[in-house]
Amino acid sequence: MHWYSNLYLGERLKNQEAKVKSRVERNVPQPSLYLLTLPSNEENLLDIIPATDLLQKAYPKKELFIIGLEKGYDAALEMSAAIVNDIYHKTGTFEVRKFVLKQQTRKNTEMET
Repeated sequence: MHWYSNLYLGERLKNQEAKVKSRVERNVPQPSLYLLTLPSNEENLLDIIPATDLLQKAYPKKELFIIGLEKGYDAALEMSAAIVNDIYHKTGTFEVRKFVLKQQTRKNTEMET
Protein backbone atom coordinates (compact mmCIF):
# COMPACT_ATOMS: atom_id res chain seq x y z
CA MET A 1 0.00 0.00 0.00
CA HIS A 2 1.38 3.37 -1.02
CA TRP A 3 0.22 6.84 -0.03
CA TYR A 4 0.29 9.89 -2.27
CA SER A 5 2.41 12.61 -0.68
CA ASN A 6 -0.22 15.24 -1.61
CA LEU A 7 -3.10 13.14 -0.29
CA TYR A 8 -6.56 14.55 -1.00
CA LEU A 9 -8.68 14.51 2.17
CA GLY A 10 -12.35 15.17 2.72
CA GLU A 11 -13.23 18.06 5.02
CA ARG A 12 -14.30 15.73 7.83
CA LEU A 13 -10.93 13.98 7.71
CA LYS A 14 -8.58 16.99 7.59
CA ASN A 15 -7.57 16.81 11.26
CA GLN A 16 -7.51 13.01 11.37
CA GLU A 17 -5.11 12.11 8.55
CA ALA A 18 -2.58 10.16 10.61
CA LYS A 19 -5.27 8.33 12.58
CA VAL A 20 -7.28 7.33 9.51
CA LYS A 21 -4.19 6.20 7.58
CA SER A 22 -3.05 4.11 10.54
CA ARG A 23 -6.48 2.49 10.80
CA VAL A 24 -6.46 1.66 7.08
CA GLU A 25 -3.01 0.09 7.35
CA ARG A 26 -4.03 -1.94 10.42
CA ASN A 27 -7.32 -3.15 8.85
CA VAL A 28 -9.50 -1.47 11.45
CA PRO A 29 -13.09 -1.41 10.12
CA GLN A 30 -14.17 2.03 8.89
CA PRO A 31 -17.56 1.47 7.24
CA SER A 32 -18.12 4.94 5.79
CA LEU A 33 -14.56 5.50 4.52
CA TYR A 34 -13.71 5.35 0.82
CA LEU A 35 -10.26 5.25 -0.72
CA LEU A 36 -9.57 6.93 -4.05
CA THR A 37 -6.75 5.09 -5.73
CA LEU A 38 -4.92 4.96 -8.99
CA PRO A 39 -6.96 2.68 -11.24
CA SER A 40 -6.50 -1.05 -11.43
CA ASN A 41 -6.73 -0.88 -15.24
CA GLU A 42 -5.87 1.50 -18.07
CA GLU A 43 -9.52 2.29 -18.85
CA ASN A 44 -10.32 4.19 -15.63
CA LEU A 45 -9.09 7.48 -14.23
CA LEU A 46 -9.52 6.47 -10.57
CA ASP A 47 -10.93 3.64 -8.49
CA ILE A 48 -13.20 4.25 -5.51
CA ILE A 49 -12.84 1.46 -2.97
CA PRO A 50 -14.79 1.04 0.27
CA ALA A 51 -12.33 0.67 3.13
CA THR A 52 -14.28 -2.39 4.26
CA ASP A 53 -13.09 -4.20 1.11
CA LEU A 54 -9.58 -4.14 2.55
CA LEU A 55 -10.72 -6.42 5.37
CA GLN A 56 -10.78 -9.34 2.93
CA LYS A 57 -7.63 -11.41 3.30
CA ALA A 58 -7.24 -11.90 -0.45
CA TYR A 59 -7.59 -8.21 -1.32
CA PRO A 60 -4.46 -7.01 -3.21
CA LYS A 61 -3.51 -4.18 -0.82
CA LYS A 62 0.16 -4.06 -1.77
CA GLU A 63 -0.65 -2.70 -5.22
CA LEU A 64 -2.89 0.12 -3.98
CA PHE A 65 -1.71 3.68 -4.50
CA ILE A 66 -4.04 5.80 -2.39
CA ILE A 67 -4.43 9.41 -3.50
CA GLY A 68 -7.54 10.40 -1.56
CA LEU A 69 -9.71 9.57 1.45
CA GLU A 70 -13.33 10.58 1.93
CA LYS A 71 -16.29 9.71 4.14
CA GLY A 72 -19.40 8.57 2.30
CA TYR A 73 -19.80 7.32 -1.25
CA ASP A 74 -21.40 10.49 -2.64
CA ALA A 75 -18.60 12.62 -1.17
CA ALA A 76 -16.05 10.20 -2.67
CA LEU A 77 -17.65 10.63 -6.10
CA GLU A 78 -17.46 14.41 -5.72
CA MET A 79 -13.84 14.18 -4.62
CA SER A 80 -12.93 12.01 -7.61
CA ALA A 81 -14.43 14.61 -9.94
CA ALA A 82 -12.53 17.36 -8.11
CA ILE A 83 -9.24 15.44 -8.41
CA VAL A 84 -9.69 14.86 -12.13
CA ASN A 85 -10.69 18.52 -12.60
CA ASP A 86 -7.68 19.70 -10.60
CA ILE A 87 -5.29 17.58 -12.66
CA TYR A 88 -6.92 18.67 -15.91
CA HIS A 89 -6.47 22.34 -14.96
CA LYS A 90 -2.82 21.74 -14.07
CA THR A 91 -1.91 19.67 -17.13
CA GLY A 92 -4.60 20.07 -19.78
CA THR A 93 -4.97 16.29 -19.85
CA PHE A 94 -6.84 13.56 -18.03
CA GLU A 95 -3.68 11.52 -17.41
CA VAL A 96 -4.23 11.10 -13.67
CA ARG A 97 -1.79 8.20 -13.23
CA LYS A 98 1.02 9.99 -15.09
CA PHE A 99 0.53 13.23 -13.13
CA VAL A 100 0.32 11.57 -9.71
CA LEU A 101 3.36 9.35 -10.25
CA LYS A 102 5.39 12.28 -11.60
CA GLN A 103 4.49 14.38 -8.54
CA GLN A 104 5.32 11.50 -6.22
CA THR A 105 8.70 10.95 -7.89
CA ARG A 106 9.47 14.67 -7.63
CA LYS A 107 8.53 14.69 -3.92
CA ASN A 108 10.66 11.60 -3.23
CA THR A 109 13.63 13.20 -5.06
CA GLU A 110 13.28 16.37 -2.98
CA MET A 111 13.23 14.35 0.24
CA GLU A 112 16.46 12.58 -0.73
CA THR A 113 18.38 15.83 -1.23
